[in-house]
Amino acid sequence: MNKITKETNEKIYSGGYDFLKFVMACLIVAIHSQAFYGHFSSIYLRPITGIAVPVFFILSSFFYFKRIHEGSDIYSSLKHYLQRIGTLYLFWLVVNLPVVYHQHHYFSENFLEDIARLVKDVLFRATFSGSWFFSASVLAICVFSFFYRIKVLQAVIFCL
Repeated sequence: MNKITKETNEKIYSGGYDFLKFVMACLIVAIHSQAFYGHFSSIYLRPITGIAVPVFFILSSFFYFKRIHEGSDIYSSLKHYLQRIGTLYLFWLVVNLPVVYHQHHYFSENFLEDIARLVKDVLFRATFSGSWFFSASVLAICVFSFFYRIKVLQAVIFCL
């Protein structure tokens, strides 16, 4: 009988995780492109598409929460997470810069007001299509990390 090694188990686990995240991403694209339209879709697919965004959120932060639960330093983990998501955000902001400038007109009138508006949009709104996900994810992770030391919250989240 073959023993499943730790490496094999991690590959299986990682593959399932990646596949589920891919399916959720495809469903989110389908939602936004209105690919599921009509009577059949509204009755039978709505329950599945309705969970796509929350499941994608959960999957996106899974490894952060796993690392914290296993005892890693919360602040170094948070720093690593924020650097990763900040890099992604900056990349897509640069890619979408012409559209962002056209839609929001940052730095065209009052410089200080525009900086304040840009910061507010980055942290609490959206600067380009889909950027709300970065903001919402960062806020949720930061709030969780801030309150993590509260034992009741740990018990609720990790079902200890």
